[in-house]
Amino acid sequence: MQRSSFGWMGLVAMALVAGMCIGSWFPVGSVDASTAPVAVAVQSVGLAQAPIDDAEVIAYSDDYARRYADAGETFYGESKRFYLRWWALGMSGKISDDATEIADTSGASGDGRPQATCEKLYDLYALAEAIVTDYEAGGNAKLQQFISMSVNGEI
Repeated sequence: MQRSSFGWMGLVAMALVAGMCIGSWFPVGSVDASTAPVAVAVQSVGLAQAPIDDAEVIAYSDDYARRYADAGETFYGESKRFYLRWWALGMSGKISDDATEIADTSGASGDGRPQATCEKLYDLYALAEAIVTDYEAGGNAKLQQFISMSVNGEI
């Protein structure tokens, strides 16, 4: 048996073309499965679906997905500001990449926060740079995914 050289992408393309042709003969919504099985198959993969009105899906989208998108967008914004401010203030010239402690406002007794060090600042800078680079890769692909669902995110 000889294999098709189309592969799965070719089959999807053929189904879409067939669906467009059949769709012009049979308006969406009035397709009879016995007379136009390809149109029904194409319709079931998302070309003409009604909005989902399942309460759990709506709640998940509103309560979790949108908050996650807000947080992702805001996380990118904070990372970008941290990264840009590092360069604007010339931090690379002011500190060394070692374990030298940085005095903070907690005073001599401390308030329970971990001790800040130059090395930890450099690590945070490297992380911020990596996050910004990752979000902006591929034409801001990851950033756009968050923005597409975000409501209250802050860049």
